[in-house]
Amino acid sequence: MNGTRTPVLFIHGLWLHASSWEPWVSLFAEEGYAPLAPGWPGVPETVEEARANPESIANPAKVNTGNSERGPLLLIMGGRDHTVPEAITKATLKQYRGSDAVTDLFEFRDRGHSLTIDSGWRAVAGECLSWMAEQGF
Repeated sequence: MNGTRTPVLFIHGLWLHASSWEPWVSLFAEEGYAPLAPGWPGVPETVEEARANPESIANPAKVNTGNSERGPLLLIMGGRDHTVPEAITKATLKQYRGSDAVTDLFEFRDRGHSLTIDSGWRAVAGECLSWMAEQGF
């Protein structure tokens, strides 16, 4: 890796908080990246505040899925996810087909919806780090 730390952006799903990425942020920083895990616009700074004001979490966001100048995007899903069906994640991937930027989807067949925060998160993160290396980062 060159002297510039490559930024990596972690975006949490609905009903999680930006702080859910803290173990990932630490791991990616140790690996030489410059990880960022911002909250959604308008979402409170802490889990406690978010629980006290849950309506602040469900604000819609607009994303330019056709942006070819963005960095690579990796979507991940659990094959045993009973919260977000496979079709939804694959439809999200399909929304990005108008962009020339790298967009990939990894399915972890033996994992459920909480694959980024459950006890096996480090194995999932390891696969993501490998993907980053394959992209030249």
